[in-house]
Amino acid sequence: MAPPPSIPRQHRLARASGRILLIVACFTAFGWLMAPWTEAVRQRETDDRLLTPLPANSASDAMPQQLAFITLGGLRTLGAAILKMDAAVDCMDRKDWPMVAKRFDQITALAPHIVYYWIEGADYLSNNAAPDVRETPSLSESERIRASRMYYRQALALLRKGIDNNPKSWELYNALGRTLSIIRRGVSPDFAAAAAAYGKAAALGGGDLPKRQEFYCLARAKGKEREAWNLGKQLFRDPDNRLPVLVCCLFVLQNKLHLPKSERIPFRELFPTDARAKTWLTRFLHNDLRHSTDGIREELERLRALPKKQENK
Repeated sequence: MAPPPSIPRQHRLARASGRILLIVACFTAFGWLMAPWTEAVRQRETDDRLLTPLPANSASDAMPQQLAFITLGGLRTLGAAILKMDAAVDCMDRKDWPMVAKRFDQITALAPHIVYYWIEGADYLSNNAAPDVRETPSLSESERIRASRMYYRQALALLRKGIDNNPKSWELYNALGRTLSIIRRGVSPDFAAAAAAYGKAAALGGGDLPKRQEFYCLARAKGKEREAWNLGKQLFRDPDNRLPVLVCCLFVLQNKLHLPKSERIPFRELFPTDARAKTWLTRFLHNDLRHSTDGIREELERLRALPKKQENK
């Protein structure tokens, strides 16, 4: 018996395209039929502040208009996913940052309880849009600074709005802390506010990672040294937290606060060997994260003066 003839590739593609068009048509028809009922429900939930109102669309923005029937049909998450693809592929490729910002306003309005969208939108604005416009040669220096700060503020506003919609999300507080502590030309980090956001993330179940970030931010926030010391000492009790940056921060804080010997963590407990102390403190001395370095140079001079045999003790 002869095998069935193979279907040409163009015919297979035509069939697949036909199926996709049929599915889209079904969704559109479903949305159109459900529109009166779902619009009433959506309005009620918006009035009760369970949903975020959808942003107004300009006549030139065809994408949301094409999705109108789908979203009215109750398929808001599908509409959000399609808009997300447009933001991540088309808008990002063209570096159309105003449209990226607009898309994420629309995405998060359609799916306000999908935490990932709020975080990714803020990352696009703070880590892509802001640095890109800062280096745009067609803008003047003042325009670059102004545009960069605008996208940074938009990122913070997006995260805070996300928290309003998802107050129990430790991930959103963690992202807020990360964004507030960005160190970049033209951006002034707010370490005290970042520490508060990280602390909230840890309290909501984020674990030791945001707790350590809270400590690092407190250590760099003016007037928060004692609070940082108390938190760092608590973290140090767990051997898993004894990372080079945390240990060096504790060493610096002891010097900065002029703690008496009775209150300090012993040097040998911080650094089991002089070789480790020399390595970790040397790296920390040249950090670009705005950590203080009180007492490090003096300690390194002392370590370098030690005989080689004693260094590993």
